[in-house]
Amino acid sequence: MVAAGSSGCGEERLADGVADPDNLPPTAASVSGPSPAGVVLPPRRPFDSNPLGLPGRPPEVEEGQRVFAVPQRMLAQARQGASLVLRAATVQGREGNDLVVRVGTGIPYPVHPAYVVVPRPGRMGRGTPVFAAYRGVLRHGVVKNLSLDRVVVRYTDLGFKLGDQKLVRQRIGVLKPGRLMAGGQAVARQGGLLHHVQLVSVGVHSDGKKRWLVIGLGGAAQLVEEAALIALPLRRFKAKLGTTVLAAWRGGMVPAELLALDRPGLFTVKRQRTSRRLLVGPGMIMEAGTAKRR
Repeated sequence: MVAAGSSGCGEERLADGVADPDNLPPTAASVSGPSPAGVVLPPRRPFDSNPLGLPGRPPEVEEGQRVFAVPQRMLAQARQGASLVLRAATVQGREGNDLVVRVGTGIPYPVHPAYVVVPRPGRMGRGTPVFAAYRGVLRHGVVKNLSLDRVVVRYTDLGFKLGDQKLVRQRIGVLKPGRLMAGGQAVARQGGLLHHVQLVSVGVHSDGKKRWLVIGLGGAAQLVEEAALIALPLRRFKAKLGTTVLAAWRGGMVPAELLALDRPGLFTVKRQRTSRRLLVGPGMIMEAGTAKRR
């Protein structure tokens, strides 16, 4: 499912043949010691596996297990507001409380559990919300069909219809509607605005409050109090065709008219005062009055 291949020189390449900048091998400028010109470079600073100082305990994972993690170069520059993405990774082992993971064909590196999403198994049926990798990045979808050794998944957050994908169960994370879960989606209420976010991890901070690390518009990392979040998909979504809903668009939840439903899991909506249509999944849509009732 991860559309990557080895170039033979230690760098990961995406489906279009472009090298993944998160997994390029270190250059001479990044390694301490004499350079080719004889200039001595300063020693490399120790790598901080938890730059945001987040709480978290090591998850129960096995060596070789597929997870999603923030790539090393993004992790090294992580701060609130900086861009993060969750890429498919393989667990290589442990280093203290950290996991050691490898993204694609890159170099293994330590990462704090708060920057890792572990796909969890669960009961699946037609329409069950899930997440899995598409082109190496965490994406959301729904179960369309089941077979003995594969799960047919329809991705729902790409903005276009993709052919059904047959995936092995071990690489799928099962989500539960109405519940905040790592890898899932949610609405964050902040300053009277509704933001659409992706959930990464939760922890109890020094002030005793639960906060989630979330990824918002443009991949921006944020810490949001759990009380300000509404889990998506909703446990029950009863909007009828032609009614006004709130749909995810450019990091926010905007009013839109519900035009069509392609079961399971795809909704066609039209933003108010425009003719533009959007294709969204169950984790990107809610009834207009939901936020006021919670």
